[in-house]
Amino acid sequence: MKATDWLMPTNAWVRWILIFSFLNVVLASYLLLGRPDLSRREDAEKIFALAEEIEKAGDYGKAEALYTQIMTEMSWSVMAPKAGYALAEIHKRHNFDMEKARTVLRQVADFEESEIGDKAQSDLAFIEAHWGDDKGEALKRWFQASEQYRAERYAEAINLLSEIESRYPQSTLVPHAMFRQGSAAEKSGYNSRAIDLYRSVAMKFPSHSVANNARKRFTALTGVTLDTGTQAPR
Repeated sequence: MKATDWLMPTNAWVRWILIFSFLNVVLASYLLLGRPDLSRREDAEKIFALAEEIEKAGDYGKAEALYTQIMTEMSWSVMAPKAGYALAEIHKRHNFDMEKARTVLRQVADFEESEIGDKAQSDLAFIEAHWGDDKGEALKRWFQASEQYRAERYAEAINLLSEIESRYPQSTLVPHAMFRQGSAAEKSGYNSRAIDLYRSVAMKFPSHSVANNARKRFTALTGVTLDTGTQAPR
């Protein structure tokens, strides 16, 4: 027996090398295609971070375009629902386009088992509950007023909130708008006006969710317990 008899024939070695190479290719393909690759995921995260910075700088148009890019081109990414929610917030609080906000929130709400999806469902429920026959116009005033309120521009907020009551008297936002007017008046130091508004909310809408808060603020400012046993006509 020769010392080299144990060696595998050359053709067999070649076959095993080819098989091993093929298995490596299959494994690599599985790892790469079985989930989004890291570079693409990092791209989505970088674009989202850039969009956030641009939004903070006040360029909502460019931020909107980047969030939309993530939603449409990177829908597989975990950043997609976050981008969608941020996009809906721009439509609600800066563009004041309630129709677009509602459309985007519906898309984000479809991301099941997601905290962002749950937030989108909650926001969507609020919009749907107050959409009304005015097709979102009262909601538009509400979010415009909310932004003024958050910026502590209370006079502007009161003007916008009063438009909900005067222009859209059948809107389900009316009691919310009246209470928020009372809060804005109180924060501005106009307590007598705030007291009148809190009283009106509590008397006109005694069973509404904001009525209890209106009664509490009325009592805090006057020391008097408000009796709302009888609902006044709207």
